[in-house]
Amino acid sequence: MKAESEISERDKCPQADTCSAPLCPFVDPAIPKEEYWYPDDPVCKKKGAVGKYSWIRTQKKIINTTKDTTTCYNYQMLNRNCVIGKGMTGINTDRPEEPQIERWFKAHPSKIELSEEKKRLLKERLSPKNKGASAGISG
Repeated sequence: MKAESEISERDKCPQADTCSAPLCPFVDPAIPKEEYWYPDDPVCKKKGAVGKYSWIRTQKKIINTTKDTTTCYNYQMLNRNCVIGKGMTGINTDRPEEPQIERWFKAHPSKIELSEEKKRLLKERLSPKNKGASAGISG
């Protein structure tokens, strides 16, 4: 048995014995910037982690949308609130990283947060009842 001083933050996870995810929420926010995740790497399986950590949701979205498993993402990239699309790629660690990361952030701007009023107006405009009226179709 490990002494208390030998127990790492990662060892405190209930899934530590079976998990091999390179990014772990038990190490967050002190995740080293040099840690990378590839779309074919495991994702944290801790119960409730997907709902609590946006970067784990992003990992799952990337797995479901991208076919490119040769490029990787760091914590800052995964934590970006941006659109995840089919053509999304990460960075190539065989090339200089800083210019790639800079380009990646420019190509993936943060989503714009809408006010509650704008969300309500958008829902109204997109509702099926309004679609027929705007097309000149009466019911």
